[in-house]
Amino acid sequence: MLGDISRSVERVAKTEAELQGDRERRDANAAAFAARRAREARLPGLEVPAEREPIDPLKRHFYGSSLRYDDAGRLWLRTGRGNETVTIFDVFDPARTYLGEVRIEDDVGRHAIAGEWLVTAGTSAEDHPLVRLWRLPGS
Repeated sequence: MLGDISRSVERVAKTEAELQGDRERRDANAAAFAARRAREARLPGLEVPAEREPIDPLKRHFYGSSLRYDDAGRLWLRTGRGNETVTIFDVFDPARTYLGEVRIEDDVGRHAIAGEWLVTAGTSAEDHPLVRLWRLPGS
């Protein structure tokens, strides 16, 4: 078993827009869940509990689905330190040594790595789907 990959980085606070988005998603999910439960139970409606878990004001260090390896065996980890205009990847070599960060001037939703290419999918400022192709540094 390999050892832990670690890097000491302080967590970044979410912006007010990110917190509002989290609240809206939580409320929409709770309403959808209550509606589904009401349909399944054939009840006139269920109350959504007023007490909910507080929303964490800090961004995640990284997203669990963000781990990708390139052909050189380097680990690319999409961090939570980015914002609406920048996505930050931490890069580690096969020996688990931190190599540095790569900043992409884009809000990356999903990404894939193949050969010397990084493909990112996100949304434009006008809310249109946006796919971009980037050449990996050091390829």
